[in-house]
Amino acid sequence: MLQSHHAGHTPTTLDGGGGSPDDAPLDEVDARVGVVILGHAHTASQLLAAARAIMPAGLEGVMTVDAGTGETPVLQATLCTTIARADQGRGVVMIVDLFGASPCACGLRERAGHEVVVLSGLNLAMLLKLATIDRARVSPSELARACADSGTRSVRVVGGEEPTERARDDEAEVEKERANELCRDAEREPAQESS
Repeated sequence: MLQSHHAGHTPTTLDGGGGSPDDAPLDEVDARVGVVILGHAHTASQLLAAARAIMPAGLEGVMTVDAGTGETPVLQATLCTTIARADQGRGVVMIVDLFGASPCACGLRERAGHEVVVLSGLNLAMLLKLATIDRARVSPSELARACADSGTRSVRVVGGEEPTERARDDEAEVEKERANELCRDAEREPAQESS
């Protein structure tokens, strides 16, 4: 079952016929960059709950979509609706757990009509950083980069052998090509549907 959650509301299970409560519109002055967290199984809602346990303030209005294990028509509709609800006119940062996986690919396709910046590698450090940023004063790109920097700094390998410079370069090249391929696929998808 697919669930979509929004701060201040009881989680609503979306099964294609359901919906989630409408939020009161924010004034133009209060508009801030929207945030949608998207993850497999219950990754999105559980990590947001953990972040809120550590930092109770600062994550208001952040929405989550628990995508289950793959792309479905319900996931597509839920993401489209959630992105639209999150966008207050300043754009949206979509934080995904795994770049290139089905939920991420679906999110890339469902962003049409909105300024959406995708940040992959969802982790707790990213969400804690998110809680400290005034989303009314930054762009989606600035918000995503700040969260990415914090998330990257929190990843450590302790013990073991250090990888060679060549191994690090090879890993970076593979990840770059994978990202480019996914973006090309996401851009081709709308063109194929309209033909």
